[in-house]
Amino acid sequence: MLALGRVLCFIHARSLQEDVTVEQVEELGILREVDPRVIAQKLIDEGKAGWEPADWRNPMENLGNLFDRYTLGQGSLPFTIDVAVVSGNFVASLKTCLSQDEYVGSYHTEPHAKQEAAKSFLRDPNVKKLFGLIPPKQGDIRHKVVLYTEEKRACEDFGVTRVVQNLIVRKRIDDVLAVFHDMGYRTDVWDFNV
Repeated sequence: MLALGRVLCFIHARSLQEDVTVEQVEELGILREVDPRVIAQKLIDEGKAGWEPADWRNPMENLGNLFDRYTLGQGSLPFTIDVAVVSGNFVASLKTCLSQDEYVGSYHTEPHAKQEAAKSFLRDPNVKKLFGLIPPKQGDIRHKVVLYTEEKRACEDFGVTRVVQNLIVRKRIDDVLAVFHDMGYRTDVWDFNV
């Protein structure tokens, strides 16, 4: 009887053209149970959590990839590289939000000087400690929490819009990320580096 009451309240809300909330859809019982702790552990077991620089990439690409993961692919990359010419060589100075240190690279070409600065940063033992604490890509999490075809059909049967369906997936991703945060993983937002 309680489930029927929820369905009737849901239908009433839809008849008034009110936006249905994610919580209201979850209460209908048409969505599978997603335990964010289980999803997080699966991602760890699959090696999706953490980050390592790729040996075959140049250090600047690795630097960009690290910060792309650290910022969850949102916004600008939180580092700066200043370049000056000193005694005929380019000197690149790298500063990041992850360290108070300045990483310097010198070479006779600007791109190589930047690569040397990035290499210095990526070899720093204190920075390396962060590598294992980078959460999985949001795409990897999304793959685990997307709405199955049956769930989409049930949502459509109840008139749940695509916008609300996308919000359901977004909430699931955020719930999994919250588990990683609780486990000590790091992002720019969690480190207050935004």
